Amino acid sequence: MLFDDNSLLAEINQAFLDIDYRETLVRRDYAYVDIVGAGPQPRQVLLATFAQEPTSYRTACIAVVNEAPLPDQIARYRGLGAPIVLSLQAGDDTVHAWRMSAHGDARHVCREAAMDLPAWIRREGHTLGPAQVFRAKMIAAPSPPRQFDFFDLGLIPALDADVREKLDELLGRVLRVGHAMLRRRGDDIDQRQIQQLYRLVFRLLIAKVLGDREHPGYHLYQTAPDVLSEVLRVFLPNATSVAVLTDVDVQSAVWAELRHGVNLSHISGEALAYVYENTLVNREARRALDIHATPPDVAEYVVRNLPFADFAPEARRVFEPFSGHAPFLTAAMGQLKTLLPNSYNGSKRHEYLTRMLWGMEIDAFAAEVAQQSLVLADYPYGNGWNVLEGDAFNSAAFDVQLAAATVVLCNPPYSKFTPSTSTHSTPKALEAVRRILMTPPPLLGLVLPMAFIHSTRYRDVRRQLDRSYDEVSILELPDSTFQHADEQIAVVTAVAHSNTVGASRVATKVGPQDQHAYFRYGTPIWRETFPRVAAPSGSTHDLWRTPTERVWQELAHLPRLEHLVVHLNRGLEYRQPWGNPDRGLSTDVRARRGGAGRGEVYGPPE
Repeated sequence: MLFDDNSLLAEINQAFLDIDYRETLVRRDYAYVDIVGAGPQPRQVLLATFAQEPTSYRTACIAVVNEAPLPDQIARYRGLGAPIVLSLQAGDDTVHAWRMSAHGDARHVCREAAMDLPAWIRREGHTLGPAQVFRAKMIAAPSPPRQFDFFDLGLIPALDADVREKLDELLGRVLRVGHAMLRRRGDDIDQRQIQQLYRLVFRLLIAKVLGDREHPGYHLYQTAPDVLSEVLRVFLPNATSVAVLTDVDVQSAVWAELRHGVNLSHISGEALAYVYENTLVNREARRALDIHATPPDVAEYVVRNLPFADFAPEARRVFEPFSGHAPFLTAAMGQLKTLLPNSYNGSKRHEYLTRMLWGMEIDAFAAEVAQQSLVLADYPYGNGWNVLEGDAFNSAAFDVQLAAATVVLCNPPYSKFTPSTSTHSTPKALEAVRRILMTPPPLLGLVLPMAFIHSTRYRDVRRQLDRSYDEVSILELPDSTFQHADEQIAVVTAVAHSNTVGASRVATKVGPQDQHAYFRYGTPIWRETFPRVAAPSGSTHDLWRTPTERVWQELAHLPRLEHLVVHLNRGLEYRQPWGNPDRGLSTDVRARRGGAGRGEVYGPPE
């Protein structure tokens, strides 16, 4: 039975506005395409609320649906991404609240009288408001216990995984079509052509998203050359020097396969950025440029653990050197959006964000992907993002941006410099941290190899980090963190002037089996908090503890084994003649058998 009480829907709409949802982000009769669902047909809900623009499964908060109060019926709306679904029907005076599960099922939370729903929304505003829902979705600091009735913190990571799988399938087909067209020409396919094919696919992917979102003009462009021209004109005005495949037959075949693929109107910018690292970087480029992109979970963890709110809006300038596809800038954008007052919307907010977010990247294609990822994450407000092309180790712009930044976030390359440089034996990660700490920013987030903690080569930068920051937290992640690299990871977050009483250090360890649970629910296998030492030496002990360290501290008052042994013997002798039946016996044992000294041969004991 259709629900047709428009007066009640209008009251529900107003209730959401009263708990701080912006008018443009409360959508009546909202239609979306479920990329992880079974079919291509759009679904529609009576009303959907979003925390931010652009609307996607990542920013969806609450859905009101015309549906029977049955778990299987409600579960069909999982792809919307709203963690809370309210179901009602005509002729039924009860509304049911559901929690959408990461596992794909819907779980009943409570029921209310339909006419009381607007009042219930206002009463629960401290839980259902856009900031509260979005922070809970993005797995922020642990929520009050009552919020767990409403939110499954694993929903977004689960949807991200599903969406990435769909994107991999789509782009895999598209790339196979492109490769097949290149092979038809009979020429050998070289690395230059492969890189140009990847750039072609990514630019056409952007056009696909814009067309699916019905961006003005994009549905008018039928041919691949026209689409590419429009993408460059509107969104990539500075990327014309970066070549794509110019073969019109290849362009047309790729565009035809991509254009008729799964609808991407409800996809997030973060998911599209993922395809750069996972799908559009070949093995040679990964090795040559030392690419090991920061997983979105790690970037969001770093951003969540830095107190952006302690600084005035104009003092929240973020710099990401070695930006790759800009995972830190994308995560920081979401944080900055949640902290802005409602008066910052539309073009004013976009202008603010482009002033606050800066990146630097040596690879021209990665810099292009970074800009486009930011475009999509702040859709539909265009470009203007500042991702500088250049080598951070040899660029004066690096020092200029570092001096201007309040927040520095980076995942530097881990390889060593080439033998032709004066610092060829120095790890690039070490040099990057050393340069950053010459002008330490108030807030710092780093993703480093675990050698940063344990290696003596990093001793000086550990000491400098210890001296520069009141609060330092280090998270050890397993070598399965990076999909295309085997490296144990130390995630470092540091705050120069903390509002907490007393400086402290936090050491946290997460194992391979617990990594996903940690980023979803925030529970590590081990965590230790300890005070900062008065005079940091740069030793491992200053910033890090091990899970067994407390055991040794508790046992420290006990006598040592050497104090319990009254008579010391030589121990096992391994240099006796092979024919000696007493070889391997201690000198003391042989003496008890009647011998008087080392090296004498005696018969076997009776």
